[in-house]
Amino acid sequence: MANKKSGPWWALKNSSGKKDVALTLMVLAFASSLGLAGLGTIENLDIGDASIGFRSFDMGFATTVLIPMIGLYFGRRYTDTQRGLYDQQSLWANRTEKKLLTEEKLPEQPE
Repeated sequence: MANKKSGPWWALKNSSGKKDVALTLMVLAFASSLGLAGLGTIENLDIGDASIGFRSFDMGFATTVLIPMIGLYFGRRYTDTQRGLYDQQSLWANRTEKKLLTEEKLPEQPE
């Protein structure tokens, strides 16, 4: 039995169905940037006697973390496409054909 390396269990799958660490890192960087931007809109949160303060969103964080992750993912995707590892258009067409072939055919209606 051949051992196929499927990737880490925590990695998201890309459009070709393979686990992709670069995609996972990009999504995590985007989610953390979005979360920090959302928390940055709340200046102070008072709950009873407790007070929680948040810093305003630092655009340097997004520039330092998010932009390189986006570059990593789309740069790798571009080189994979150039090397012919997957073709997005044919991948979409194959999925559509499989879906059409697996759907049940409706009985013909008399006219």
